[in-house]
Amino acid sequence: LSVTDDSGCKAACLEDDTVSVTIDGTTVTVGPGGPTFRIEHGGTKAEPCNGARPGFVGDITLSCSEGATAADVSGCVPEGCPEGTSLTNPLVSGEDPPLWA
Repeated sequence: LSVTDDSGCKAACLEDDTVSVTIDGTTVTVGPGGPTFRIEHGGTKAEPCNGARPGFVGDITLSCSEGATAADVSGCVPEGCPEGTSLTNPLVSGEDPPLWA
């Protein structure tokens, strides 16, 4: 006879565990993904922001706690201008604002 103490065992988050996130007013569902993927309890996985919200860069951080998937979108930021260019605001830069027809 053997006795197994599983009181320290914590559930993992599996591929079908999803969570809704909102990035710049758009709500989407994200999860660990993949038929064999899992996040162990206390673990994390990064997913690209542009997969959930085109035009954004950085990562969504998925985390797992006792089988519950959570997402942190604070790493998602709007994609900037191409290298070598910059965004100007005519009201700040002193340029004449565009005239719209």
